[in-house]
Amino acid sequence: MSRGLRVFVPSASALLTDHRPHGEGLIAWDVFSGLADRGHELVVCAREIDLRSRPPFEVVETGRASRWESVEPLAYSRRVDSIYRSRSHDNPFDVVHWLFPQGRGEVLFAPRDGVPFVIGPHSLTWPSVTRKPRRLGDVVMLAAGPIFSRAYGRALDEAAAIFVSVPEAVSIFPQRHRAKVQVLPFGVDETQFSPTPVPSDRTVLFVGRLDEAKGVRILVEGFARARAVLGQGRLILVGVGPDAAWVESARDRLALNGSLELRGPVPHSGVAEALNQAAIVCLPATGEPFGMALVEAMAAGRAVLASDSGGPKYILRRSTLSAGQLVPPDDVPALADALVDLLRDRTRLEAIAAENRRLVEEEFTLKRMLDKLEAKYLEFAR
Repeated sequence: MSRGLRVFVPSASALLTDHRPHGEGLIAWDVFSGLADRGHELVVCAREIDLRSRPPFEVVETGRASRWESVEPLAYSRRVDSIYRSRSHDNPFDVVHWLFPQGRGEVLFAPRDGVPFVIGPHSLTWPSVTRKPRRLGDVVMLAAGPIFSRAYGRALDEAAAIFVSVPEAVSIFPQRHRAKVQVLPFGVDETQFSPTPVPSDRTVLFVGRLDEAKGVRILVEGFARARAVLGQGRLILVGVGPDAAWVESARDRLALNGSLELRGPVPHSGVAEALNQAAIVCLPATGEPFGMALVEAMAAGRAVLASDSGGPKYILRRSTLSAGQLVPPDDVPALADALVDLLRDRTRLEAIAAENRRLVEEEFTLKRMLDKLEAKYLEFAR
């Protein structure tokens, strides 16, 4: 690195955290802490902050910019513009980086003083269900949609680079912007995960929000079928969410008392220990945008089982042993069969575990991500 840069971050994440189980917030913390450790000076904005460590960069907690959800994107862009101007008046920034854009309705800010502006990594979006407007705010948002889209288009026009976490996300951008889109996968600090021998018991682990979109219902149903074939097995669910009550009822309905454990929330520092207890980590979400929980499981030297869609499809298909680790989305019988096949073959589990760790070390480390991001900053900075 030739010099330290001064970087402004209009939006790190809705929540910036170093301990809570919030994927985007934890990624933002790791990325900006890593850049600060490399000698860069950062001013980082986030709507909410929950930190246990002292940040090595300046943090600005913005809160909500408006009481009206329908105009929040516009109000927020005005708020961060004001913060930007106040922080750059006497000490100009070299780069502006909007880390987690949420789509056309959010990124309405771009620096107006010629400072290079980068966006992303964008990830694929969760599959959504279209619903008719029910509230006045819904109607306002629908009416303002074209205005927000034009402002978002101008922000993309101004961007020096647009990053995406997986190649498939390139397609979400208009054709005129795709030449500046670059793939930059998120990375994990692999030193936080020390691979241990694969346990001899048939334990399946899920880490994430207990939500139908995360595939928790598919997993419980599939595990029940697999356990009926194997005659044994244990499923541990780490996390909280709206499907916790459904899981409780399913445990009785499927006769899984004693073999299904709801562990509740675990701080991020405890995830590595939970991973070491698993023979397989199963994350069958449909349309997972990227999948940091998946990468962490791979870094811990564990076989993983995921839906053949979204980010996991991109990550696992780079493995030489991807067969058996990807199943069709929302397919309970296929998930059950894959669990049976993997849990019966300890030798294969160990081979997959070693291959997954190798893949992370070669392609999905935080250092690799920071190296690429830092190089782009230096390329664009004045």
